[in-house]
Amino acid sequence: MYKQPISSTLFINITSILLDVVAITCINKKSHKLTQMQIKWFVDFVDIRVRWLYTNNKKWKQKLNNQSSIDYVYTFVNHWLDAFIKNPKWFQERHKNYGTTTITT
Repeated sequence: MYKQPISSTLFINITSILLDVVAITCINKKSHKLTQMQIKWFVDFVDIRVRWLYTNNKKWKQKLNNQSSIDYVYTFVNHWLDAFIKNPKWFQERHKNYGTTTITT
């Protein structure tokens, strides 16, 4: 049985990783036509998804407890972002259990 993700505050206290900063940094480095609502959804997705993986996946927990873990997070966020930029609606539907904002067109 999967556990609910740990809180954002606890995650930051343990890992020192600011997930919203990671997501926005990745977004700002890419050429895209995402709307503000899509950007908000993606930032929320990254926050929830990474905290969920940290809580429920031993490999992620071990990686993120290591001080050099930021590269690991950036790799996955960039991978997710590439798919999201390519087709935001598909990505949101595929990951509808993550993120808090519904994309409307």
